Amino acid sequence: MVFRSRFRSSVKKFNSTYMDQNLEKPLVSVLMPVYNAEEYIEKSIESILNQTYKNFEFIIVDDFSSDNSVKIICLFSDSRIRLITKNNNSGIAKTLNIGLENAKGKYIIRMDADDICHPNRIHKQVEFLENNEDYILCGSNYKTIDENIIVKLPQNNESIKLGLLSNCCIAHPTVAIRFNVLKQYNIHYDSIMEPAEDYDLWVSLASKGKYYNLQEELLYYRVHEEQISNKRKKEQDQKSFAVKIKYISSFYKKIIEKEEVILKKILLSSERITKEDVESFSKFIKSMKKNNESNSYFNKDEFNIFLSGLEELLLENYFAKYERYTISDIINYYKINREYGLKFSFKKKFGLFLKSVFFYKIKTR
Repeated sequence: MVFRSRFRSSVKKFNSTYMDQNLEKPLVSVLMPVYNAEEYIEKSIESILNQTYKNFEFIIVDDFSSDNSVKIICLFSDSRIRLITKNNNSGIAKTLNIGLENAKGKYIIRMDADDICHPNRIHKQVEFLENNEDYILCGSNYKTIDENIIVKLPQNNESIKLGLLSNCCIAHPTVAIRFNVLKQYNIHYDSIMEPAEDYDLWVSLASKGKYYNLQEELLYYRVHEEQISNKRKKEQDQKSFAVKIKYISSFYKKIIEKEEVILKKILLSSERITKEDVESFSKFIKSMKKNNESNSYFNKDEFNIFLSGLEELLLENYFAKYERYTISDIINYYKINREYGLKFSFKKKFGLFLKSVFFYKIKTR
């Protein structure tokens, strides 16, 4: 009897301690949009339910799936799951916004229905954000499931903010976001920007606080043909370009139409660059450098490296040939370098020199 009494007392004490510790940890909202994910969703849900961090609500919003996704979700009896089903298919941005409207947590943890979380993912991200109040977003590196490729993303705030000028360097299903920041500034996913709605969100939040990517693979990312990034690649490129223009406009004067057209030629290779474009863009780059030196939005040296990359893309487009290179091309390059200060890297310049002196001919099909 004494043993049983002591045992019950120990269990009671353990449960009390466990509950107290759990209550001390902030509630987080795991947000997972679902559309026809029956093949992968079971493992994805299990990876969330098996997290070492336990104090979360799991909001799953089904975007009117036509397969067995909802049936599979309903097989789980965990009380933390909150399933929301829609009566029409309206896309990922609106689906995510419904999830945000129903969220109660301090942090939003994004998750996709075809990926798998590391067991310590939520714990590590909550720990980081709790200890670094000036950071509003925490992502991580990730590993592809079948290929086992580790994708490393820029780590610190400065590198991420600069990286967003080039591409979406925050992996959407890896992020944890301070929910109060989204509510304070009334920021949400913009359906007009699909399928680059995540990139657009990072740009909208960029001036509100710091970003960080943990240098651990906290997500196992599944690559397959049904992904939006594969099915709507051209549309995603177009929307991503619009996000880049929006981002540049946030720290630079509003981009005039001519500069936007040139950037589109460079970044989307939509048309050939003209001599007039070279002249206009050289002024734009100089103005961007001067602007950044004044407001110090980006690290000066790193920003200048980014601008040098744009210069190279501009010159690559301008010197691209449909038939044959001639000696006049290298002469023209030095004229542009002298007049506008634009230049290739040594490797690219040497390549142009060789093509020019040997009258390199472009292969045609």
